[in-house]
Amino acid sequence: MPGAPSPEQRPDTRAGLGRALVGLFVVATALEADTGLGRELFDEVVRRVPGHVGAHGRYLQQAGARHGGSDEAMHAFAYGAMTHAPGGSALGVLAAEAHLESLATSGAQACGYLRNPLVARQLHDAADRSVRHPDYRRGPYWVWEHNMFAMMFALTGERAAARHMFRVLRGRVSQRPWQSLKGNPIRTHRRTRHHSGI
Repeated sequence: MPGAPSPEQRPDTRAGLGRALVGLFVVATALEADTGLGRELFDEVVRRVPGHVGAHGRYLQQAGARHGGSDEAMHAFAYGAMTHAPGGSALGVLAAEAHLESLATSGAQACGYLRNPLVARQLHDAADRSVRHPDYRRGPYWVWEHNMFAMMFALTGERAAARHMFRVLRGRVSQRPWQSLKGNPIRTHRRTRHHSGI
């Protein structure tokens, strides 16, 4: 009869529990469970899987104005997650996602929002801490992360920065964030890429 499995042979229950908690957190936010429970689940996910981009992105959505939060809370969350993460962490994409959320809720003020130099500076800071950082490693969301920065740089008129992201992508496109803009997401991506000089 075989003995107990060695530590190397045992399944990683910590990682498995982390994935299960992420699923529970996603369900709780989709069902719009009370915000205290959502925060409790999010904190537990982050304790077990600190850099989980999907969980952070989901919480970012909940913190925003479209879900009863505020732009200020959403941007503070994105900035806090990004600055507390090690250099090269993909969590910098949260800053770009927060600006996309703010843009979506700005209505007639959208052009003014995009022309604000602070938005461009924050995008550059976020890219420098994440996708442009020397310690950045491509994870499962890398195509989306670069598409998010490419789109936001293009929308803010930062053509050289957008062009850099498009070059890294080498034609790869993700549905998100391009479906946020009017028209076919693939055509919008191509048009924006061409406008950036690629």
